[in-house]
Amino acid sequence: MLLARDLIDKTQFDTLGVITAWLQQAARAWGSKDGSVAGLWAAIAGGLIATYGGRPTATPTGSDQARYRLARALGKLDGCRTLVVEIAEGRAPPLVIRAAERTLTMADVDMLARLRDGLDRVALRR
Repeated sequence: MLLARDLIDKTQFDTLGVITAWLQQAARAWGSKDGSVAGLWAAIAGGLIATYGGRPTATPTGSDQARYRLARALGKLDGCRTLVVEIAEGRAPPLVIRAAERTLTMADVDMLARLRDGLDRVALRR
């Protein structure tokens, strides 16, 4: 919807798709029952990733690199965490619903500006 309404461009849309896919994959790998996207983001932002049950385990090959890449990307999107988490979790954020209805608020416009800026930084466009 954001792309269809020209609220983000194609590169930003593709970058958002990559970020949400990384979040979904990492959340599934992080833990079956408690492996939510929101919980994963909070753990990464807090600088620690606990395993299910809170016991550290051996890190699978390549997972540190993936976690660092994701942490860097999330740091650039932190101003729009709720929006990105809702999209990654397959929910329809209120902002997206208002975009479909063409009833964006000033807060939505500000959030979209932060989202576009963050996605551009992730995509190395800024």
